[in-house]
Amino acid sequence: MAEKLSEKKITPLEALKLLTVFCVFFILFFLVLVDIANISSMPCYGPLRPPSAASDQLKEAWNHTATLKTTLNVTFSPQQNNINVLSLAEASRVGIATEQICLSKGDLAETSFFQINEARTSINYTGSGNKDARISVLCYAGDRLVSVLTEMGTQMNPEWASDCPCIESTETCCLVALRFGMR
Repeated sequence: MAEKLSEKKITPLEALKLLTVFCVFFILFFLVLVDIANISSMPCYGPLRPPSAASDQLKEAWNHTATLKTTLNVTFSPQQNNINVLSLAEASRVGIATEQICLSKGDLAETSFFQINEARTSINYTGSGNKDARISVLCYAGDRLVSVLTEMGTQMNPEWASDCPCIESTETCCLVALRFGMR
């Protein structure tokens, strides 16, 4: 029986088919290896950090005015405890001036562990543990921002922008507000 198998000859067409199958298998194997290497080199993300999440949403809101942008939960902690307009303006990389950003405690206005300075340029978390929140950003012409917030209904309270210095200007003003975290 072994003699019969060794005597069988492979035609050129069969050899081409075998070579094609081998090449396809090799390419697929290589692609899987490359994909595994890419996945293993990806950073593992933990909770979103408030400053970077806020600057990402600020960039999106700046590029899409009158469109509310909201993060997923961000985690404030004693180590990640501050959002300020200077770092937001620099990190967003859209050419926004610090005077065009207004911060608000938003939904968390009644909580004592978030403090906002009088100029509304910095929010500090003073709690001892972690606190989840979301961050919403809306950019629009300053002198029309409150009316746009009113038109939006309950998504963002127009009172959150009432003390913002940038609402007196016709230039774009961005309201960055804290929101209740999602469970």
